[in-house]
Amino acid sequence: MKFKQFIIAFASIFVLPAFASSQANYTFERIWPTLQQPWYFRVPTDAATDRDGFVYITDTGNNRVLKFTADGCFVANWRNDETGKPLFNSPYGIAIDSLGQVYITDLVHHVQVFTSDGLMIKQWKCQDKTGKTFIPYSITVDHENFVYLIGGLQSGRIYKFTAEGKFVSWTESDIEEMQFLEPAGIATDNKGFLYVTDRIKHRVYKFTTDGKSVEWKSGDIEEQGRFNEPFGIETDGKSVYVVERKNDRVQKFTVDGKFEGISWGGEGEGDGQFYAPAGIALSPGAEFVYVVDLNNNGVQKFTSKGEFVAKWASYGSEPGQFSRPMGVAMHGDFVYVADSHNDRIQKFTTDGKFIPQWGSNGADKGQFDSPRGLATDSKGYVYVADMNNNRIQKFDSDGIFQEWKNQDIETQLCDPEDVAVDEDGYVYVADTGSHRILKFRSDGASEGAWGGFGKELGKFSSPSGIAISDGWLYVADTGNDRIQRAKLADNLETWEKFSSGQFMSPTGIVTDEKGSVYVTEPYNKSRIQKFSPTGDMIAVIGTEGQSAGQVKEPHYLCIGADGRIYVGDAANNRIQVFSPFDSEEGISKAIIIAGGGPYPGNNLWDATRMCANPTGH
Repeated sequence: MKFKQFIIAFASIFVLPAFASSQANYTFERIWPTLQQPWYFRVPTDAATDRDGFVYITDTGNNRVLKFTADGCFVANWRNDETGKPLFNSPYGIAIDSLGQVYITDLVHHVQVFTSDGLMIKQWKCQDKTGKTFIPYSITVDHENFVYLIGGLQSGRIYKFTAEGKFVSWTESDIEEMQFLEPAGIATDNKGFLYVTDRIKHRVYKFTTDGKSVEWKSGDIEEQGRFNEPFGIETDGKSVYVVERKNDRVQKFTVDGKFEGISWGGEGEGDGQFYAPAGIALSPGAEFVYVVDLNNNGVQKFTSKGEFVAKWASYGSEPGQFSRPMGVAMHGDFVYVADSHNDRIQKFTTDGKFIPQWGSNGADKGQFDSPRGLATDSKGYVYVADMNNNRIQKFDSDGIFQEWKNQDIETQLCDPEDVAVDEDGYVYVADTGSHRILKFRSDGASEGAWGGFGKELGKFSSPSGIAISDGWLYVADTGNDRIQRAKLADNLETWEKFSSGQFMSPTGIVTDEKGSVYVTEPYNKSRIQKFSPTGDMIAVIGTEGQSAGQVKEPHYLCIGADGRIYVGDAANNRIQVFSPFDSEEGISKAIIIAGGGPYPGNNLWDATRMCANPTGH
């Protein structure tokens, strides 16, 4: 079942927030692209499977654990307890014992144990035999339900506990060859052996569960059967699967360390490719392998031979999909999006229907390297801040490249992140790397530059956003945590601070037809603030998260003539649209979510969580 704005199910109703003040109200309208399931991960770290085949993911950056079916259908979101209190603070490792209990390591709570339905059973602080506390990372549980923890990535120790959290022992070899530098991943089999990766020594170690070393073949970096920063590890007792972060691949070995001739992966965002993969899990029977693709914020499923099966992620490179969308601009009934990590521009109708796209990675005309801000002029030309290529590129509305003069030495660009066009066709650039604002004619001829690094008015620190309204030029002075503006009629000679509002790393800035100013703060609660032309706060739009109406790291946005806000929801790899409404009309939109979360007696949750909109908490 695809995620839609309205889904009918027997469940409670969650009213999408009307982001409001006394002067303005906004409500969520739509998302594109839609996903089959809520695969909105942020720095996922580890995975585990239970005996029924359900897959559990520690979604570290979102402080939650997600449960899916073997095919990636959403089941549950473990984030808060029944009182609304957060359960986790950077959950990291995950393992499941023979009883089906789920063990999760956490940088604050240390070890927490849950039922498979997400009910907490117990938790304990991690202390060694001297009573010294340590922070656990990776975790595994053996067939006798003893728990093994890597105590800090640089501790060089493996700690062993009972299922009740009672310390038993640790491994700390006296033989230099068998000592860890930075253990990363850990796994056990049903024969009483323990497997540990060392990401610095580029090795896999094998021990008995009482800490005695067992020979495991190892060798040099990058060749098949060798390692470059091995990280996650898992075994079914017959084969051992090792994840390599630096080689972006998975390799398969016998339990004695003999390479089986099976490896897969490679750096990238495509199917079967990884970017710093981390955790790994096997399905019951080891028919399938689940790999946590940390820096790509996804999970991929393979056969035991490395054949790609599926990807669970919000990012993508197909038409209409995004990988960190940044700039958003409009002209008429069309929306243009800078698909930053895919190095392309995509064009849509205002309701999200894909039209064409252009661009690819490179430095030639029409190619991009991390495009950021966008702008359109009155004739429909599209201007792109091609950040890593240190240039502005100009296109017609169909993506046909238009010549843009080479800048002279004084106006050469350095990491430009945003662009704006005034009513006379002059182009203004927020040149982030040089801490300046530059002005050009529509053909690229230089007209002047202002600023330079500093804190005084008229100076900037990594300005990232730029906008024009009613004769004013507005700049998101990112590094100085402020908005500055100056009058175009005065040739930007006198700058002033705009608004007494509080900002933290403001990035994107746009204005609407009424002169209102909108500012994004991607790293400050992922919020969008709206101000009057005189700097008075009007509204805060959006809340941080992955659900419909929530945003994560919004960088740039644009405003339609009807007041709709189009936001590049970068970390969620999507565009969201918010609509203004009159609060007196009581307009709201609702989505259906499973009834309230898993807690004793809530049978509605079990009955509806699989068919309801899966974006709730």
